[in-house]
Amino acid sequence: GDAGCGAAAGIRPGTGSRATAAARYADPMRLRRMPWLLLLALSCARPVVAEEPPADAERRARIDEAKRKEAAERTAFEERDGKNTPRKGAVLLVGSSRIKRWTTAEGLPGLTVINRGFGGSYIADVNHYFDQTVRKYAANAIVFYAGDNDLGGGKSPDRVFADYQAFVEKVHAAKPDTEIFFIAIKPSLARWTPWQIMNAFNERARTFSSSR
Repeated sequence: GDAGCGAAAGIRPGTGSRATAAARYADPMRLRRMPWLLLLALSCARPVVAEEPPADAERRARIDEAKRKEAAERTAFEERDGKNTPRKGAVLLVGSSRIKRWTTAEGLPGLTVINRGFGGSYIADVNHYFDQTVRKYAANAIVFYAGDNDLGGGKSPDRVFADYQAFVEKVHAAKPDTEIFFIAIKPSLARWTPWQIMNAFNERARTFSSSR
């Protein structure tokens, strides 16, 4: 027990000091017992289990849930394509939840639209699933919205911009005649703190897009 461990160390609870404890240990007879005392102290020690901070655990749970939903959405895309072959010459929408929730009948009336936005996605996610969400469709134009999750999540502007450049290069390599329409990142009260960074990213993407 704890009392036994304290007694074995030669220090009575509530008494003594570092100096007197050191003096007692300096006694030759006690020095002979030191290896045994060390082993006893180690046997009494309780293992320290590192617990994940609540905030980190909650964040990890949100990320896992978002990934699960993303996977379910991509599975739904495949099932939908299996039932109805997407028409050629459509407008393809890709990106995050802003695209996913777009009411295209009102926003793009009279156009054939394929919506392949999936919630919580970063630009890197769109690039990763490029074959499933972009390459397989014979679209005349691509409407792209993503980046606020990236910047709001702490990714550097340079990294996010490089991801967007990679997306454009992928499209031009696979579909050289397809136009890309970049929708600027929107301001949001929930992400007002990084808004200046987001707005600067919009200008950077605008300049890049106009040079293509």
